Amino acid sequence: MRVNDIPNPVPSAYTPGNPEVGHPYTYAMPDAACVDTDEVTFTEALTFEFIDLEIKVSWLTIDLSTGDISGTPVYTGAPTSNIKIRCTD
Repeated sequence: MRVNDIPNPVPSAYTPGNPEVGHPYTYAMPDAACVDTDEVTFTEALTFEFIDLEIKVSWLTIDLSTGDISGTPVYTGAPTSNIKIRCTD
């Protein structure tokens, strides 16, 4: 029996650097950040999304198919925020 298991995230945090206000920012999600280990006979697409944002980061976008994040930071007076990204198949 084959089961469609959820992808396995790598159990470590990635540090994408510090974006600077007014400068374009990009971070390419490493391919190894989310691995789908299903034993299925077809290729499944992975989908990435932001979850548990401490503070809404309006300038930051995510590519749903790659997990890459990008945007141009603006000063809002808000403190630094951690982001979490979920990967699903």
